[in-house]
Amino acid sequence: MTIAVWVGRPDGAPVPGLIGRTAAAPILFDAFARTGKLPVALPKPPRGALVASNVKLPLPLQRFRPLGELVRSGNEHTLHIQFPIDGSRIAVDRTDGPEAAAMPVKVSGGVLPMTMLVNGTSVGEIDGRRQRLIDPPGPGFARLTVIDAAGAVDTVVVRIQ
Repeated sequence: MTIAVWVGRPDGAPVPGLIGRTAAAPILFDAFARTGKLPVALPKPPRGALVASNVKLPLPLQRFRPLGELVRSGNEHTLHIQFPIDGSRIAVDRTDGPEAAAMPVKVSGGVLPMTMLVNGTSVGEIDGRRQRLIDPPGPGFARLTVIDAAGAVDTVVVRIQ
């Protein structure tokens, strides 16, 4: 029997804060429980197979970590959106066209490649200089999110005027 649970976006884009073991796993376990079938023990591992608990594996191979904790080597700095600052107001002049209205987003730390989202929609990757020019949405509040290759997320909310 195979059961699959998908709780993400239909286009596969990342959803900050949505983690499979907290969102999809409870639904999956409930679905299996409703089948009425009893779990069957797994067969013994093949001869010569390495059996180790999660905590005895090298850090990069450890799969399940406490919620919110990322597997990192320690060489990276924490992902942080440096500009714009959370809560800031950004005045955008659209009279000279969309190129003139482009707003820079600057990031420090994290692991490349990084994906940039504006109000939950991907607008591309942060470049090697850790910045990206984005077309700001219309007037009002905008949520800018950056997700790095290790899954770290930083979000700021700005007001576009």
